[in-house]
Amino acid sequence: MMTTMVSPAVATVESISITSSNSLYEVMRVDPTASMTEIKTAYRSLAKVAAARGHVQVVKFLVCMYPRGCVHKDINGRNPIHISAMNGYTDIIQKILHTRRDSATILTRSEGTILHLCIKFNQYESFKLLVENDPDSVSFKDVDHNIVLHMAVSQKQAKVY
Repeated sequence: MMTTMVSPAVATVESISITSSNSLYEVMRVDPTASMTEIKTAYRSLAKVAAARGHVQVVKFLVCMYPRGCVHKDINGRNPIHISAMNGYTDIIQKILHTRRDSATILTRSEGTILHLCIKFNQYESFKLLVENDPDSVSFKDVDHNIVLHMAVSQKQAKVY
């Protein structure tokens, strides 16, 4: 059986429970010579969890360390801004938009937009922030050719209008 070597940075990411912004700092302290590949691997793990849990400081640090990570997708085709929008973390959305505005235009695996996710998960504040940043985004269609207004009406979400 072949075993692969895992860098201290990646091993630390896998063992850390994200509770504060110190988590990635700990990764870098353990292995300050981590390669960019190792940092990318660490980023993907941490960014997804940090965005899902609303750890603003961790996401801010990650975005500064590796801005391209804002567009990396998980198995569902969701990137950190998608996950933040689904959970209503507007502070994180703002930080990611400031760094990588294009991350909000990426479609999910089911070819829905970030605004479709906001409607699906009842995240009005996330929706409002995203539309204020890109008013044209309300006309983007999902795989079924529905704009977000179609979805809002079908889910009886009058607040979106």
